[in-house]
Amino acid sequence: MDSSARAISKTMKKERMDESIMLTNNSSIVSKRSVERLYYPNEPQFFRHFVKKPQRRSPLINRGYWLRMKAIDHVVHDFLDDSAGIKKVVINLGCGYDPLPFQCLSKYAQACHNVVFIDVDYGKLMAKKCEVILRTPELHELLSNISRAADQGVLLRSDHYLAVGCDLRHLRMLDDILAQELDMASSMILCTAEVSITYMDVGAADAVIGWASQFPDVRFCLLEQFLPAGSSHPFAKTMIRHFEKLQTPLRSIHNYRSLADQQDRFLTRGWPVPVVQSLWELWSSPSFLGPGERSALDNIEPFDEWEEFALFASHYVLLLATKSRGAVGDNQEVIHRDVEQLHHDPWAPEGSPSTAQKSNTSVDSRFHRHLSSQDCRVRTSDQGAKRIPQPESYLHYHENLNRQGCRRFGAELPIGMRAVGHHGGLGLQARLNTTDIYSSHDTGMDILNLPPNTVRPRMCHTITRLNGSDCLLVGGRTSPESPLADCWLREGHDWQRIEDIPVPRYRHCAFQLRTMDGDSAVLVFGGKGPAGKVLDDWLLWEKQKGWKQLPISGEQPGSSFGASMIGIRDVEGLLLGGMTQDGIVRSGCWYWTIKGPDLDTVSCQRLASNFDGRTCSDRKLGRFGASLVSTSKGMSMIGGIGGEGALTQDQEILSINLKCPEIRFSKINLNLVGPRPLSIGCTVLNHCGNAYILGGGAVCFSFGAHHNEGIWVLEDSGTIMESPLRLVVKNITSTTSMQANSTQSTAGGGIRPQYGPAVSAVPKFHLESADHFHKILSAGRPVILKGLEIGPCTQTWTSEYLKEQVGVDRQVVVHSAITQFMNFQAKNFTYDKMGFGEFVDMAAKGKQLYLRSLALDQPSERPATLAQDFPAIAEDFGLPSTLAFVAENAHSSPLRISGPVSIWLHYDVMANVLCQIRGAKRLLLYPPTDITHLQIPPGASSSPINVFEAKDSTDSWLSNVHPHEALLEPGDVLFIPSLWPHAVSPVSGLSVAVNVFFRHLRSGYAPGKDIYGNRDLQAYERGRRDIDKIVRAFNELPCEAARFYLKRLAEELSEKAMSIG
Repeated sequence: MDSSARAISKTMKKERMDESIMLTNNSSIVSKRSVERLYYPNEPQFFRHFVKKPQRRSPLINRGYWLRMKAIDHVVHDFLDDSAGIKKVVINLGCGYDPLPFQCLSKYAQACHNVVFIDVDYGKLMAKKCEVILRTPELHELLSNISRAADQGVLLRSDHYLAVGCDLRHLRMLDDILAQELDMASSMILCTAEVSITYMDVGAADAVIGWASQFPDVRFCLLEQFLPAGSSHPFAKTMIRHFEKLQTPLRSIHNYRSLADQQDRFLTRGWPVPVVQSLWELWSSPSFLGPGERSALDNIEPFDEWEEFALFASHYVLLLATKSRGAVGDNQEVIHRDVEQLHHDPWAPEGSPSTAQKSNTSVDSRFHRHLSSQDCRVRTSDQGAKRIPQPESYLHYHENLNRQGCRRFGAELPIGMRAVGHHGGLGLQARLNTTDIYSSHDTGMDILNLPPNTVRPRMCHTITRLNGSDCLLVGGRTSPESPLADCWLREGHDWQRIEDIPVPRYRHCAFQLRTMDGDSAVLVFGGKGPAGKVLDDWLLWEKQKGWKQLPISGEQPGSSFGASMIGIRDVEGLLLGGMTQDGIVRSGCWYWTIKGPDLDTVSCQRLASNFDGRTCSDRKLGRFGASLVSTSKGMSMIGGIGGEGALTQDQEILSINLKCPEIRFSKINLNLVGPRPLSIGCTVLNHCGNAYILGGGAVCFSFGAHHNEGIWVLEDSGTIMESPLRLVVKNITSTTSMQANSTQSTAGGGIRPQYGPAVSAVPKFHLESADHFHKILSAGRPVILKGLEIGPCTQTWTSEYLKEQVGVDRQVVVHSAITQFMNFQAKNFTYDKMGFGEFVDMAAKGKQLYLRSLALDQPSERPATLAQDFPAIAEDFGLPSTLAFVAENAHSSPLRISGPVSIWLHYDVMANVLCQIRGAKRLLLYPPTDITHLQIPPGASSSPINVFEAKDSTDSWLSNVHPHEALLEPGDVLFIPSLWPHAVSPVSGLSVAVNVFFRHLRSGYAPGKDIYGNRDLQAYERGRRDIDKIVRAFNELPCEAARFYLKRLAEELSEKAMSIG
């Protein structure tokens, strides 16, 4: 390749990278629009002008973006409120479509009279942004003296706003533009970079930071990702992999992994010591958010993704650097973190000297008030403290087959001497009422009766062992706003529902007590109850007496959920951590004792915390969602999240030694043999003297999900045990056959709806003639056609045959899902290009991959056809003469191959036949009359509902729909009528099918391209345009009158729809 060709290739690569970076703006702006609609309904809606089709994001993503937006808003608002009396300039570096200037001009109008906002981003992106501003009155009417600019770089100019199209790698150009427009040297400047410069080459990003420090009176607010728990943390790996898949790698994160690194980054580029915090620390700061403000968020939408929220927030840094005019020396700014402190051990004693306490706090303190030194301070280590030497421990990993055993927030279920169960929890798709059984032996297990099917699916519940084989299941939840009160007792082999716990709850603590008579009782503390109230009660259950509430004496722990409890002796134990009503990880450890001959009082004593022989801040040891386990080696605290968010590897497992009135924590000398677990939502238990970690995982914000796909064993020896617990039976209930080594489950992975409407089976027919099919087509109802001759494909299309004929190196575009349920609206999958052989192998091994073939040539212009796109295998498949109408009117015939992944609920405008060739598949279909209950937005053809998860009677849409179920085996052909919404889930093995779409109407299809056969009919598309015209006709009327007449028209239209036919 000559030099000119190399230069062209380099330019093209740069342009592709820039395009990918600009696309990250689209996803971010949609998420912020979701927050705007939900969290700020009564404020001006500026994001809506940049988002054509709003999407409601998940509660986790909404809250994460709300925190990001809140953090930036506080920094900018404080800057605007500064009473310096000189001109202020706010430069949004890599702004995307963010409407920050317009939000400020609307909300903080009084503070903006002497302020200029400058948006800077790629010229192509900024040109589109300016077009939106100019055609939107709500935006351009906030600007005075607005004009398009002809100058290079400046695209739009007004008294308070400049739109600049400039690549941030071209700092000289940006410098020249700003110098021509403003007197920067005499202005007070704030530069913001919210997840923007991290996509740049590190050198170029650092140059931006250095460039900003040239101004005499400047602040720099940086918000971007970092690695608080190392690059091996599963959340970090998922996040990094996500951005690499998007071809927008996070470049800065590898150079600046910690808060100390970020601080050094600014110090070496001309800045005084900056304020630096994670968003999780900021969330917990009382000077940033009050308890009432945090609690009020739960009223907007139910929320229980606390661990996942903490993981997200602790992986984002908010840095604020300030360089003030006339400051001299190293102490010119408020120093909140000393560089040296950040490099020291964070597990530091209270009372150590802090540079933050000594520094000058007179400069710009109001600007920093929400990032106070108390919130940001990390104390220095006690150099004189001696660490207690710890023996080596090993955390061994044992992988389950085919992603089995993936559940989180389940509960240990006693099974027998050599086996344990993992019951309930949240599976890959839905809450479960099934049990996975782990055993150290394949045969001869003494399997006791499992919870019956009448125990509804749940998570965050407890199961407490009683005498012998007895146990008690208490509470849990379905959705976050639906705590459960039911309690189930197993005596011997029999389960029965007993008296409900007085207040429904989940994330509570439960522990077995021993009464004076030697009987078992169950102690329950706290949890979260109805209306999201966090509970502080202590309850005792005895078989003969039922539930009673215990009065408390001593130091009361207060209300808490997600705390950890363990027993020391029959009626004594420990209570640690948890979370408060307003979402703060609780510090503190309490020693509790149940007193009185009838166990009628609980006495609590708060313990002092000690870490490795040193007094330590309770906040450092605060835990939410952790597990306490007692083994032959003593007590350990495993997993959860800490007061500072994500735990580093050496913080995830701590040994505990109780020496009243003190509790001592120690790091263990841990050797990890295998991948690092994500110790969130896992179940920790003692089996044969060793601690086992089962299940667990998390949704890693919008980056994907990570599920622990095996078990971990904490041992003393570096030699792997010969027969550790391993998964031998999965997803069973008391009514399921329980044979060891079985991996059978119910269709669709045990997630068939149990509380929804009756499901009608799709009828099965042997097709007699072409006329018979015409009758089926006219009836417009789904039918399974049995015994059709569709060619030798049902025998020949094995994985090896397909790879040999198609070619292992042929590139195909596949859906790569992050959960078992793909959601087209949420886009919880990516489009990945890979070799056909690699795809087939990975899907066959259980990876969540799905191929819907596209046209080999011009895939964006023509539909897929098997004969043209896969000629080597096309002759193996054919439609019989009884389906001649389908063949003669065929629109497309895509090949579908999938692993264990479900396809979203959607409808097709064209009728089609789904020919199942390999594997088994389950479909749920709904008649067109159900469309108004299936949450399919106008103009769209897909729904966000996971119909395979819909078990809960609280899902109101369930009572209004009429599902039809089809179970397809190899050789079956399913006729799917036009406009019947349907969802697809694999039942077993690799699924291979050919889907033939055909035109069944003589006219009415929309003109132009229809690649997938689901473009709405022409009359509907025209009707939607007419609706817009009708609505605009009422624009001049008062709102009340417009609504009145539009509703009347809607009723009239509905009546006419009902009268058709």
